[in-house]
Amino acid sequence: MVSGDLLINPITFGLFCYPDGWIRSLEWIDALDAATLIPGHGAPLHDEVLLKATLALLRRERELGREQRALGHTVAQANERILADTEIQNLRGAITGGDAARNDAFSLYLVDRVVRRVYAEAAGPLDDAIPSAP
Repeated sequence: MVSGDLLINPITFGLFCYPDGWIRSLEWIDALDAATLIPGHGAPLHDEVLLKATLALLRRERELGREQRALGHTVAQANERILADTEIQNLRGAITGGDAARNDAFSLYLVDRVVRRVYAEAAGPLDDAIPSAP
């Protein structure tokens, strides 16, 4: 299965993502149960560990992000809460392979940028405008 940039090995970039659509697409890929996944960048994957970890991360982030937004918290406050979540920490380890040098990329591309889009998506349909850099 060729996933394109829906899945990157090791850390997918959520810069301009559509969280609900991204999750649905990864669920569809997961249901195929492919023997090999060809990510948009990085080495081919011969198991679904990264796919399942990324999917679980996005689901949990969406859940927590929506909760934080409903409480009136800023994206920065939501990011802190999300990064402190035990499940998110475990998923970060699975995605980064425990490599602490990848934690900043994880925090920026798979938390901050995704949470910004979760907030925007909760406010209404997303458009195709490219968001400004963090």
